[in-house]
Amino acid sequence: MPKLKHGAFSFSVLEALGGKADFDKDKRITLSEIVAFVTGRVKSLTDDKQHPFLPPGSFDPGLVLAHL
Repeated sequence: MPKLKHGAFSFSVLEALGGKADFDKDKRITLSEIVAFVTGRVKSLTDDKQHPFLPPGSFDPGLVLAHL
């Protein structure tokens, strides 16, 4: 997606790690927050043409990937 300077998935992950996925405002971004944010954001950015998916139970949802 040229206007984003990245693909929709990469753009969404960068937004998530930048703080937009911190749904509980605890200054930590967990994998479950990233999955939730990226799934919805990619669908929105691509007019529902792309659907990222990570099977439940295939990851530790509490894994902290970033501290803000």
